[in-house]
Amino acid sequence: GVDQGGIIEIPKIKLTVVRFQVYLIELGQKNSTINLKTIALNSFFKYLGLTEKDKRGRDTPLKVSLKEVNKKHSIEDNRLLESSDFFKLMEVVKASNDPRAYALFNFLYDTGARISEALSVNIEDLEEVGHGEYKAPIRGKRSKERDLEFSLNTSRAIKEYLAATGRSIKDKGPLFITTRERGGRYHRLSPRSADLSLKKYADKLELPITKFFSHNFRKLMARTMLDGGASLDKVKSFLGHSNISTTAIYTMDKASTLREIKADAKRQARAEYLLSKYGRENKDLLELLLDNPGISNNKLAELLGISKATFSRKYGKTGIIDQLRKELEIQ
Repeated sequence: GVDQGGIIEIPKIKLTVVRFQVYLIELGQKNSTINLKTIALNSFFKYLGLTEKDKRGRDTPLKVSLKEVNKKHSIEDNRLLESSDFFKLMEVVKASNDPRAYALFNFLYDTGARISEALSVNIEDLEEVGHGEYKAPIRGKRSKERDLEFSLNTSRAIKEYLAATGRSIKDKGPLFITTRERGGRYHRLSPRSADLSLKKYADKLELPITKFFSHNFRKLMARTMLDGGASLDKVKSFLGHSNISTTAIYTMDKASTLREIKADAKRQARAEYLLSKYGRENKDLLELLLDNPGISNNKLAELLGISKATFSRKYGKTGIIDQLRKELEIQ
C-alpha cells in the first residue's frame, strides 16, 4: 500500500523479483547481466528501507540473491585480439582511406578507453600535453574521472580526421561524428555504428570476426602494458578500474596456451616416471616417443643416429621399445 509517508509494503516482492530473474533467463540473458539488474533492484530496496526476517526473526535489509557466475580463467583463441591482429586491421583501414575509422581505432587502442568513453569526448576536451601529444579528461563508470592520454601517432590521425570533416582541433562539438548531416549538423557517433564499422573491416581479414569488437582494443592495450612490465596496479589505474580483481581478468591466457601448458606438464610428469622405471640411459628414446608415439622403429634409429641392426639389438630384442610403447598407451 502507499501512504503520504511513502511506500509502506510491497507484498511478495522477493518472489516477484525471482520470477523476473526467471523471465530474464528465458530471454537468454547471461547471469552476469541478470546480476547487474538484480543489484540495481537491491539498491532500490535499500533506499526504500524494505526489510525481511532472517532465520532468528530479526529484521534485515531485503536482498535478492545473485545468480552464480562461472569465472573464466582463459579465453578462446577466436575471441582474443592480439597485436598482430590489430596491426593487420589498421593496414586494411589505412588502405581504405577511412580517416574516422583509423582515428577511432587508434584512439581506442592507445587510450584503453571504453567505447562509450571514447565517443563522449568533445573536441574542446582535448588538451595538448607537449610534443603534439594530447589528453582528454573523461568521466567513466561510477563517475570516476581520469585522463585519456594518446600518442603523437593518434594525435595526427585525429587531426587528419578532423580536417577530412572540415573541422580542426580548435573547434567544438563531438569528436567522433556520423558521416551524414542531420538537421544541418553532425551528430555524435553511436557505439553500434562504431562496432558496425569495425566489423566491416574485420570481414576483409582472414581472421575470426569474433576477435573484433570495440572492447577488445582496451583488453589488448592492458595485456600489452602487462607484457611490457607494467604492474597490475598501474594498469588498474590506467583503465580506471575500482577493483584490481577486474583488472586481473585482462590477464587471462589463451585457452590453447593453457592446454599446451597442461600437456607439457603431463608429458614431463610421465617422462620422469618412465625414466625412473627404465633408466636414464633410455632418455633419448623416450623423448622421441613422447613427441610422437606412433613413430616407426626405422625412423627412431635414424633420429638416434644408429643403424637398424643396432637399434633392434639394443631396444628390440630386449623388449624395451615394446614396453615403452605400451606404457605410452596408458595416459
